[in-house]
Amino acid sequence: MPDNAAYRQILAVFAETDGLLRARHVWEAMDLEIMPNNVTSRGAIVLGAGWPEGSGRGDQQAVGRASRTRTSALLEDSVNFAKKGTTLLAGDDAHMFASDPGSVSSNVMDSIAKRLPTLPPQARPDAAQFLGDMSDDGKPADLQYAKSKMDALRIPERDIVGNHEITQGADAENGNYSNTFGDTHYAYTQGAARMIVTDNSHGSLQSSDPFQDPSGAQYPWLVQQLTDTTAKDVLVITHMPAYDPHPAANSQFTDRWEAQMYLRLVQRYQDTHPDQHVIMLYGHARGFAEQILNPEGRSVTTAEGGIPQFTFADLGMPAYAPADQGGIYHFGLLRIGDDGDLQYSVEPALASITVKGPKDPIAKGDHVTLTATGDQIPGDNIAPLTIPIADPASHVWTSSDSKVASVDPSTGALTAHRSGTVTVSVTSGGVTGSAQIIVE
Repeated sequence: MPDNAAYRQILAVFAETDGLLRARHVWEAMDLEIMPNNVTSRGAIVLGAGWPEGSGRGDQQAVGRASRTRTSALLEDSVNFAKKGTTLLAGDDAHMFASDPGSVSSNVMDSIAKRLPTLPPQARPDAAQFLGDMSDDGKPADLQYAKSKMDALRIPERDIVGNHEITQGADAENGNYSNTFGDTHYAYTQGAARMIVTDNSHGSLQSSDPFQDPSGAQYPWLVQQLTDTTAKDVLVITHMPAYDPHPAANSQFTDRWEAQMYLRLVQRYQDTHPDQHVIMLYGHARGFAEQILNPEGRSVTTAEGGIPQFTFADLGMPAYAPADQGGIYHFGLLRIGDDGDLQYSVEPALASITVKGPKDPIAKGDHVTLTATGDQIPGDNIAPLTIPIADPASHVWTSSDSKVASVDPSTGALTAHRSGTVTVSVTSGGVTGSAQIIVE
């Protein structure tokens, strides 16, 4: 175990408490002065020494399912988002420089600004939550340039402190960063959701605590935020994932003990609030990923104590994973329904799509699978990137005449039914590519 006394104290509180854990307990564990506004008389988080078998979470497994009564679901087309709710845009790792306005990331941000007005009404974001490292360093000119690109979306936006936005620690976040973006940890309400944002830009919450604006230790604050919320959805958000979703395992909390503690706190909150839907949202690990993990980082079901983890982390930088494993330039759209259900799409940043299908006529009854590739938004700092139009990028295949040939909207598998000519298209990231198929 690390030598840090606060670890031993906090983990001891987790292990020994079998009743109610309040923010007061964590403040006391960290030997911090307790002020009247540091504690709450409202409902607290119930923490036990361990997990009983059959803890009562939902037994129907869905993408990101945590609550008994609410779900998260990936949608291939944001047109199918719930009619009633609010939509949040999520993205990360643009690494912009004011000196390079022609970079991929700058161009990706421009493409997003152009695309948002074209989205279906329920998919147009009401706000943006950026997940850190929007600038490549913590210098005022680069921070301001990144903010100008975010402002150009013309929706309310917030950012999380990323390790590059503090120049890897050389420019503390309570200086240039907070002068540009404001508070370094904060919480707010977005529709039916409560968003709780922490700073781990130095590798963990505790190592980032000395540089907070407003000042103070983040774990007691996090406990109090969780204790106070009655929202249907609770999104716990920070820059570095507790566990890197990619095999390299180097884009994550640098303190592995704290990674477990962070997830254990959220896990126990979910266990004692089964009618609320808790997910964790990250950036940093360039690419998109969805996982359900326990505090030890093992992939489990929510019924086994897993907490959904989502990473939206590449707005135009070299990815840390292959394209078919989420290594694409993208942003996320999260639809928070008024009923608490959460839907999301993964929106690749594309310039064009090319569809590959049979050049020769096919016969009635034939089955063929079409494929497509997309050219991502280019720039002057990275070689052009081409990706498959397939999961995890949200995409939809369509046929101009399903009586001639029908196509599976997800896989591109086509079935020929009768003679004729049909145009088969796939749309992803607001871009469409097509091919003509002849059935004899």
